[in-house]
Amino acid sequence: MKPNYVAGLVIVILFFVAIFVGTTSSCSNKAPEQQTERIIAIVKSPTGWAEMRGAPTKKSLLMMQICNYVCVEVIGYSGEWVKVKANGRTGYIDNGLLRYP
Repeated sequence: MKPNYVAGLVIVILFFVAIFVGTTSSCSNKAPEQQTERIIAIVKSPTGWAEMRGAPTKKSLLMMQICNYVCVEVIGYSGEWVKVKANGRTGYIDNGLLRYP
């Protein structure tokens, strides 16, 4: 390769590295007390699955059943119910059916 091609290639590589590092940086503009950590829970039920409901009551719409050992993202709490996100859907699971690693 000629020197100008090598210099151009190096510039292009450095450009893409700068973009990649800039988009994956773990720095945040939020104050430390505003940063939230993702909380993951694992379904563990004696029946082998947990029912995810549309509201925090047993009488609410059953959205789906989640098998044991599937991880869900905890979004919030409502009494004995946990608001979770799983498979792109958001709903509530009884806290007694979840384990926290």
